[in-house]
Amino acid sequence: MTQAIGISRRQRVFAALESSRGSLTWPVAADFVRPAGDAVVNQSPEFSDSEEKRDTLDILDQFANTMPPVDWSLPTYVRAAGLGAAPQGDALFTALQGVKNGAAAAEVEGAAVDAAAVTIPFDPASLTGTWPEAGTLRIGTEDIAYAAMDTAGHAFTGCIRGYGGTTPAAHADAAPITLRSVVYRQATSSPSFSLWVQTDHLVQFATGCTVSQGTLGIDNEGAVTLNFQGQGMKMGWAGTCTLAAGADAAQAVVAVPDASLYTAGARVWNRTKADDNAGAGYAVTGVDHAANTITLATDLPAGGWATGDVIAGFLPAGDAVGQVIESRHTAITIDGVPGKFKSTDLTFNVPKQYVTDEVGTLAPEDYLEQARSIESDMKVYFRQDDVAYFKKGADGLEVPIVMTFGQTAGRKMVVSLPRCKLKVPTISFSAPAVELSMPFKALGALGEDSATIRFE
Repeated sequence: MTQAIGISRRQRVFAALESSRGSLTWPVAADFVRPAGDAVVNQSPEFSDSEEKRDTLDILDQFANTMPPVDWSLPTYVRAAGLGAAPQGDALFTALQGVKNGAAAAEVEGAAVDAAAVTIPFDPASLTGTWPEAGTLRIGTEDIAYAAMDTAGHAFTGCIRGYGGTTPAAHADAAPITLRSVVYRQATSSPSFSLWVQTDHLVQFATGCTVSQGTLGIDNEGAVTLNFQGQGMKMGWAGTCTLAAGADAAQAVVAVPDASLYTAGARVWNRTKADDNAGAGYAVTGVDHAANTITLATDLPAGGWATGDVIAGFLPAGDAVGQVIESRHTAITIDGVPGKFKSTDLTFNVPKQYVTDEVGTLAPEDYLEQARSIESDMKVYFRQDDVAYFKKGADGLEVPIVMTFGQTAGRKMVVSLPRCKLKVPTISFSAPAVELSMPFKALGALGEDSATIRFE
């Protein structure tokens, strides 16, 4: 007997960047995101009550409004994929921050750099792309982590040679230098992506999606979590049915028991025959609710589809990207000094306003960026030296804060907040200890530089 009730553990998610806002994009394997909890996609129409006067207490009519934005949420673990490789959820990180760093290059300047040098001089005229203030670079076959980029002195400083198990080597003048870190920087405009979620017998998709909030959950247990939330323009879906009548080969119109199980834009496959159109699925281009038929973009193959075949929503295969970063390997520096904390949520609020109030608009077709806000409230044990934070908070002291997640090369995420305004902490009691809540807010210096996320 077929299990009709959806099983919650059967979820798969893909997030694929769109070429233009709202353009449905089919995902590939690298777009796979393994949810660490329940992935949710909803879009519910809204109605206005009729205000016509009648002698009744009942509401007799309602009128459909413009469709509100899609609401979605996706809890994940942070998964790093190795040096030079994008992490799990590349599209989500790009949408959260605004832009993913492109290629960056330079050349060694001056005499040869020996295998033990911790300063690597570069030719400023050779610089291309955008370099992060700290990160990982490659010269030849050697990876080198650098702690700072001295733009005035034209050098990468505080270098760790032979990073990630590579072999330290001497490098000649004019040797090419390339950036290895994957960096997500802020921008005034965020790209959209298509979100695809399979929940057992249902596949949903949403176009024009953006991230409105990303929350890093940090403590000393389990894995580093990053919960994404956001909105989108339009939702569609594909359900599962059993054909009551077959469809011949070279035919693109398929009769289904209930056409409302499908929307245009979805992709389906014949699960019984394992026919997935060579891994592409069959795109649904039209749905006729009166005739209960769906039209496919591709004709059926030889043999067609038969009565009793199960037709379901389709998504490509996808394996989990990278390795999970464990929370216990988390470090923080405040104004360059290593610190300790019990737990915190670092929240990136990057809200969007979807346009729904233009006459003739049936669903959102665009969105506008709103001011971002990045905040945290660290929970710490109240140590004697921490009393100084009352003065620092009262003065509104601004300090750089760097959070590093992971300790293995290729499996690290670094969140750099160069200018954080501290607030006055509050005391709480958790017997036998006394604790502090230490809030802060990240600020920009020049604009679009309040936070950088990089993988190295």
